[in-house]
Amino acid sequence: HILIAVWWRSIVVILVGVTCTWLVLCYPDLRYCLVQSTMRTAPAAAAAATAAAAAGLHTAPPQCGVAAAAPLSCAGSSTACVLVVNGTTLSASNLGDSGFVLVRDGVATFQCPQQQHNFNFPFQLGSADSMSDQPQAAMRFDLQLQPGDIVVTGSDGLWDNIFAEEAATIASKCRDKGETATTAAQVLCRYARMRASDAKYHSPFSYSAIQAGYVYLGGKMDDIT
Repeated sequence: HILIAVWWRSIVVILVGVTCTWLVLCYPDLRYCLVQSTMRTAPAAAAAATAAAAAGLHTAPPQCGVAAAAPLSCAGSSTACVLVVNGTTLSASNLGDSGFVLVRDGVATFQCPQQQHNFNFPFQLGSADSMSDQPQAAMRFDLQLQPGDIVVTGSDGLWDNIFAEEAATIASKCRDKGETATTAAQVLCRYARMRASDAKYHSPFSYSAIQAGYVYLGGKMDDIT
């Protein structure tokens, strides 16, 4: 599931997101959650927000993420996103194309960058017989939290199909309506699933494909976690 943490006055939240699950859900009426003119404004807004927040970042302790990776005996690989709240500091460790967005006052103030060896070839942790990256390769961040902040974490199935500003708007609208974090996560999953099946949608994945020199239009069917 997508995990959404609402930073209230003294709540300590630990979020761990790992790409594992294929989720197919029906799409309900999301009119109250849709972002106006997202196609034109979301990419630039998310990039500007990320650049603005990056200036205040510090390297998180190496233990964040490294300690979370244990020797694997099963075959396979996975991206990983680990977040730990310590006081008013959110320490994050992200490896691959999963990630998180920090939402403040309804706006995406920071989006974790993706790690890719090449287009659609993300960093991953895996078993000894796979092309595994080391947990020390994860990007680490420290972010200062404020009351009312929301953190949305998800796999590439989420971020390949919705923009950070869309996720921020949906999560904020759900909270304003008194919905639970679980309900907000389901709304985000269903919205991403709808976008993934839209062959005419200029998705985040399609923008990345074009930047890499490919001709691609539409969402990307993938795990939505």
